[in-house]
Amino acid sequence: MDCQVIHSTEGRLRIRVPWIADNSEYTDKLNWLLESLNFVTSIRINPAARSLIVTYETHLVSETIAEAELLDRIQRFGNADGSTDLILPETKPLDRPQVNEWEQLGLPAIALGLALVAAPLEIPPLIIGAAIARAAVPWFSRATESLVVNRQPNVDLLDSLWMTFHTLNGQFVAPSLKTALVGVRRTLRGMSGEEKERQFQQLLNGSQQLVWVERDGQEQQIAYQEVVAGDRVIVYPGDVIPVDGQILQGTALIDERHLTGDPQPVVATAGEDVCASARLLEGKLCIQAKRTGYNTRVGLAFQLLQAEPVYDTQIGTQQAEFAKSAVVPTIFLGASIFALTGTYGPAITPFQLDFGSGIQIAMPTAFLGALTAAARHGVYIRSGRVLELLAQVDTIVFDRTGTLTQGNAVVAVHTTDPSISPTEVLKLAATAEASLNHPVATAIVYAAETQGIQLLECETWDYFAGMGIACQIDGQEILVGGDRLLQQHHVDFSCLQPEIDASTDSYIYVAKNGQVIGAIFYTDFLRPESADIIATLQQLQIEIYVVTEDNPKVANAVATQLGMTPNCVHAHATSQNKAELVQALCHHGKTVAFVGDGINEAAALSFADVSISFASGSDIEAETADVVLLDNDLAGIVEAIALAKRAMEIVYQNAAIVIVPNLAVVTGGIFFGLNPIVNVVTNNFTAFLAEFFNSTRPLLRTRRTRETREQGAEELQVQRGDYQLPITHYPLPMMKKLAQVET
Repeated sequence: MDCQVIHSTEGRLRIRVPWIADNSEYTDKLNWLLESLNFVTSIRINPAARSLIVTYETHLVSETIAEAELLDRIQRFGNADGSTDLILPETKPLDRPQVNEWEQLGLPAIALGLALVAAPLEIPPLIIGAAIARAAVPWFSRATESLVVNRQPNVDLLDSLWMTFHTLNGQFVAPSLKTALVGVRRTLRGMSGEEKERQFQQLLNGSQQLVWVERDGQEQQIAYQEVVAGDRVIVYPGDVIPVDGQILQGTALIDERHLTGDPQPVVATAGEDVCASARLLEGKLCIQAKRTGYNTRVGLAFQLLQAEPVYDTQIGTQQAEFAKSAVVPTIFLGASIFALTGTYGPAITPFQLDFGSGIQIAMPTAFLGALTAAARHGVYIRSGRVLELLAQVDTIVFDRTGTLTQGNAVVAVHTTDPSISPTEVLKLAATAEASLNHPVATAIVYAAETQGIQLLECETWDYFAGMGIACQIDGQEILVGGDRLLQQHHVDFSCLQPEIDASTDSYIYVAKNGQVIGAIFYTDFLRPESADIIATLQQLQIEIYVVTEDNPKVANAVATQLGMTPNCVHAHATSQNKAELVQALCHHGKTVAFVGDGINEAAALSFADVSISFASGSDIEAETADVVLLDNDLAGIVEAIALAKRAMEIVYQNAAIVIVPNLAVVTGGIFFGLNPIVNVVTNNFTAFLAEFFNSTRPLLRTRRTRETREQGAEELQVQRGDYQLPITHYPLPMMKKLAQVET
């Protein structure tokens, strides 16, 4: 018997699925599969009744389409034995511990309630004390574990002693209020984390459905999981963009609020980049996929939210070590006060010094918010420690090729003799360079391919980092590289010196059997933004150095174009030279970031405090750099540094928000007998303020790359090939831009 709809109302379907059994793995996968449809709001599976109930958004889909789509998904998913023709992605488990509401809210609420009504109801103190002791079990457990397992006291011991002494003295409200307020904070933290994960998962799942792609000139619908980098994805009004990619055709109005936080729709047109999770409001787009799934911006942000790589920071480690070392002195301070005053109140007040809970929670919240914000804005920062170092960077070393330059060099071939064909020189060079992933190698191979040159096979092949390649082709010994490579192999290249002296281009030699047969001159133009980015970084008091494998003439020209002094641009820089420069700067106390992504920069990247590179492929997790720029734009470096500095400002603000009031009320308790309830309320209020308000403030202003729609304007129609694009009235420059776009 096939599955069928047995009852339906508006926005709700009940579907009988005969093969649903008490198989939790099967039902979990089926639940995930159906929730991945963008119109589905909830799924409730009843294995005993062999049925499920689906609620859906009626404004997104009609009942007929919803029913057909759901039945198709269920049928394609197959039976409980696991047979299916759908490709299920590898989902990442949510390791966040479940909130124990009874432990965190129920027991503390009972204890607080009993404490408040103890006097009028004459409740026996033993009962109230037992309730408080039960609510405080988490503190006692952590304190005991630290003493038994780690052989040292922790801050939970101070809290345990403080609650115990107050309870034994008959002051029940303060300790019970403490357990209640801390329980509320912990519950809100857990709920907030779960809600963020749910939102990110929903953004991902909103894309994980059937997607239209263009293959072999035909539009076809495939499962989202089958989309790969390079596919041409077709997106229609109402659809969620499923990939990060570049628009090939079309103009549309899209909603990017989940990425940028900006509720204003923006116009996107051919040549611009768009990101997964944005919703298409009007128009039609053909997008070339660059990254899919967990490698999209929203996917990377979700992974960071799950992994929480924020507990490796130096400031966090220092704070934790200070908290551990302060426990015993605090106990001695309390004992000393008791010896002098003979009263327990002022003596145990120092036990409420906030060495841990407020600061330790507020710091990771700020770091995690910064990491996820950076990912949504096109900068993938691996951990809180990297973010912390990025805020301290005072020196940046750029490798010129492929970072400051566009990475699409133009080549020209010079031969040493008219009898030597430029085609032969280019063929040998391209054959030798074909295995390298380097902008110059790519340009040489591309030049050969555009001229229809068939590459040969290398019989032997050796790469000399920073110098070039030595290989054997058709029995001929071939060298392709710079001065040092030819000098090392005792090859004279003076015959090309006049051409080299007259040119400001970079070059590599091509030698065959110990004789230079030609040189390939190449020009890799600077990125349009390079000079401005360098100037901006210098305004931030960051020292800039540029390393290049080119000769001093080219290096000086680069310095002039970038507005730098020649002594900051290092010519003839080998891999070893680059690494030595980074090491020397670090040795002089600099916090150094190195920007590069070639194999010649591997050593320098590893020695730098922070390594930065552009995303070289569709798998971001495979990148080795500490900071990966998802967009092909150096502006990401400035944004990353600004975000890191802002995040650290918030961390220090959080510390001040927690520490200053805490010190004030503790001092008041010691010298003026301030009621401990004031201490409890102040400590929890400031911790709450730091964690849930200050740490969650926006860290980056929305980067506006496209014009936004003006409010309250007239609707117009712009013809776009085979469809009409309704748009709102734009300023005249935008109207001209739209009218010129062809799809």
